[in-house]
Amino acid sequence: MNETRKRKIESEIVKSIARAIVSGKLKDPRIGIVSVHRADLANDMTGVKVWVTSYVEGKEKRVLLNALRNARGFFQRIIGKELQIRLTPRILFLWDENYIESLRVNELIDRSKPKDYSKESETKLDSESENETDSDTEE
Repeated sequence: MNETRKRKIESEIVKSIARAIVSGKLKDPRIGIVSVHRADLANDMTGVKVWVTSYVEGKEKRVLLNALRNARGFFQRIIGKELQIRLTPRILFLWDENYIESLRVNELIDRSKPKDYSKESETKLDSESENETDSDTEE
């Protein structure tokens, strides 16, 4: 399959699932606020892995994933209608640990920065741009 087409379909699958959850079409009370992060479509389009996260912990995470897995047919029907593709891929929902870990790393990086660093860098950038402007006008 063409890589560009594959990426477009993956993107549309993520949008379709997210829209279905946000719009309230899905009536399952176990599915609350869910972030759909990415999808990985098989080359033969028979399956797609969809990574999700939410603000839940432990047992609630398992309950949420089971609810999404139970609603797989509902999502597949929506994807089939919206994308109008010949084969509707079978959906496998997975918890996106990489996304959670990247949030933790970003938080650690933010904590390690000196508090005045951002103000100092802005001041330096402003003074550098003023110097460049002055040198341009002198010529």
